[in-house]
Amino acid sequence: MLNFLFGWSQSKEPLRQKYATIIQRLSNEGRAVIFKETSSTVAWGIANMGGKTIFKIKDTGDCKIDISYLSESPFFGKHEKKWCFPSDMNQDEIVDTMNRDIQKLLTNGR
Repeated sequence: MLNFLFGWSQSKEPLRQKYATIIQRLSNEGRAVIFKETSSTVAWGIANMGGKTIFKIKDTGDCKIDISYLSESPFFGKHEKKWCFPSDMNQDEIVDTMNRDIQKLLTNGR
């Protein structure tokens, strides 16, 4: 019953722990908050007067994770990007790839 209510089982590691490095490195110096967590998804971000930035990891259950990025700002506009990585890939490499892609997106618009 508790597993149903809280969205994760005791035998399965919560995604916020499983992908802690990704979440920590993309959490804007610790100011972001986790606002949704289920057995297969964790979403976190930051929102303020300058806009919002949201990340979401979905563990697909077939040895891969899908990560999405959404940023909306009155100054920089709206930007979105999605990635698919092997679930056992080094998390620092995942974040480095994402940061490069986000930088290109913000600089070039794609």
